[in-house]
Amino acid sequence: MKILAGDWWASGSFWQYVITTLAGILIGVLGAWATLRANNPKRRLNWWVESNTPLINPSLPTAGGALTVQLGGRQLRKPRTIELVLANDGRHAITSSMFHGGASVRFGFDGVGVIAILGVVTKPTGSVRPTFGIGPVTTVGGIITAEDWVDLPPSLLSRGQVVMVTVLVDGDEKDVKCVSAPLVDVDVTNQPRGASPVSVAVELTSVRLWPFPIRVHLIP
Repeated sequence: MKILAGDWWASGSFWQYVITTLAGILIGVLGAWATLRANNPKRRLNWWVESNTPLINPSLPTAGGALTVQLGGRQLRKPRTIELVLANDGRHAITSSMFHGGASVRFGFDGVGVIAILGVVTKPTGSVRPTFGIGPVTTVGGIITAEDWVDLPPSLLSRGQVVMVTVLVDGDEKDVKCVSAPLVDVDVTNQPRGASPVSVAVELTSVRLWPFPIRVHLIP
């Protein structure tokens, strides 16, 4: 019996059977994984705040005058610019059909009024530049009131596309949050990269920004 057992373990046909079986199992597992990956491609929308910068530093001397910022003739109390970056870090494009029910992705500014969208820059060159929406801005008794959110409506974001939207707000520095992301089969993450490949510069001079001019004034 010991000799038979030894012959059985040592036989070439046994090990060939084992190797063939294991190879078949491995091929089956890899095939199933490839099919699952093809049917469920990984998509990810990553976002972060690149900068949150006040337009006026109250600690700086103004030669006895009052430095103010106005937009369309309306004076802002605590104007800031926020650079919000969105990046498609997944393996496939995010299409407008993935916005469930046509709903928008919404970013909240924690009670800080959003006054205007100053600019939208997208990379790489030639990619579709999405539009962003904000709530109404009104002036009552000389006080400007605005909603505290920015919406990204259904849009096409190509693989590797990076979009920076520069937002003018009026208020203190607060955290920006993604408060609603009705995306189908898309992971939404908040992982800052550091320096962004795109940038928007807002100069504190008489810069024409559609539909209003934004101006910096020194009032004696």
